[in-house]
Amino acid sequence: MSEQILCTCGTVLVEEVTPTGVRPLGAEQPIVFRRTTDYVVCSNCYESYNVVSLIERATSQETIDQLEAMAESAED
Repeated sequence: MSEQILCTCGTVLVEEVTPTGVRPLGAEQPIVFRRTTDYVVCSNCYESYNVVSLIERATSQETIDQLEAMAESAED
């Protein structure tokens, strides 16, 4: 399991980043970014994050690499 990504309000936004997608807080299945306009929403403050915004919030290189790969495939 990779790192969790937190919203700016401090709530867990993404519980897990996998090579195929991100699993938001409370979700059973990962969300796959198919377009650059796809996003996840914070369950506490309702701020939205696209895949590029998630890259900016990630701290581990492994997570950043996985998110960058998702962003590239969303652009194609």
